[in-house]
Amino acid sequence: MNALAQTYDTYLRGEGYQPVIDPDGDVIFKREGRTYFIQVYDGDPMYFRVVFPRFWKIENDEERARVARACVAATALSKCTTVFISRDYVTASIEVILDSPDAYKVIFERLMNALMNGVNNFVATMRERQTQLN
Repeated sequence: MNALAQTYDTYLRGEGYQPVIDPDGDVIFKREGRTYFIQVYDGDPMYFRVVFPRFWKIENDEERARVARACVAATALSKCTTVFISRDYVTASIEVILDSPDAYKVIFERLMNALMNGVNNFVATMRERQTQLN
């Protein structure tokens, strides 16, 4: 098992999560019923990225165009968060460069809140655009 993944696993357990390290070495955890993962980069312990995968399914090509615009809008409105299309789903991630490998512990809650802010900005934009269409 990767030492960096083990460090994240230990931290999350201490915070009350029940993480799992997947075969790729990423650390999967649930928070408020949603599944996230910390993407582990062995060669760069000061790069920290949390991903909220596949939270919105794109139903058709018409919706894909609206989703693409909402992703751009949400990313522009959100600190450190990127909202993007991955195949037929929307995924969000937050990434930072830390000043030390353990610095994520101090900012983890803020990162998670910022990530959800990006997701909420996306959802609000989609709802607003849906309302405009009706």
